[in-house]
Amino acid sequence: FIFQRGLFTKRNTVIVLIGFGLLLIPLSSKIKERFDLEFQNTTENVKLENNIINVSLKNAWEQKSFGHEYYFNGTAFRLYQIRIFKEFLEEDHIFFTGYGASAEQSKIKAKQLHYELYDYYGDLNFHNQYIQSFSGVGIFGFLLTVAMVITNWIKSIKTKDFIFFFYTLLTTSIMFTESLFQRQRGIVFFILLYCIFHHTYTKKVTP
Repeated sequence: FIFQRGLFTKRNTVIVLIGFGLLLIPLSSKIKERFDLEFQNTTENVKLENNIINVSLKNAWEQKSFGHEYYFNGTAFRLYQIRIFKEFLEEDHIFFTGYGASAEQSKIKAKQLHYELYDYYGDLNFHNQYIQSFSGVGIFGFLLTVAMVITNWIKSIKTKDFIFFFYTLLTTSIMFTESLFQRQRGIVFFILLYCIFHHTYTKKVTP
């Protein structure tokens, strides 16, 4: 809206930056607290209250067994899931075929039981669409997902369409932390806007 309506003036920029700075004042302690929890110790586990053990990044990748008292923060959990995906590739040789669409959840559950983690961790998917596509459909599913993302980047930059570019930035990044295609609303959000933007692009380049 700002870019297309000509509101991106020096005066408005200053107002937005001042407003953003004032907003950060009450939120800064919470932001710091969140980052401290994520990265308070990357090499050694830390015992929290109620005897809960916060898993470090190093141990999320290397520790041979856990227990119901172990807690993974967002970063450590995703590192653990990359680890078990690597184990799937080595143990089940799924590089070309994958397990089948949405068939990997039983394998994730089996790993949760193997590592003696709390049941909650066995019910979560990979929270990474690139890995989710790879595990479900193999290397071809992964390449197809990446190809759609790259196509978005190329066309959004060529058209210099700010909204298209922002959509591309959003979907590319969210696929690193969420399995976008494992929910109907995620599929609808991605595919509907994907088709609209690419149809618009086609009309722009057609003589």
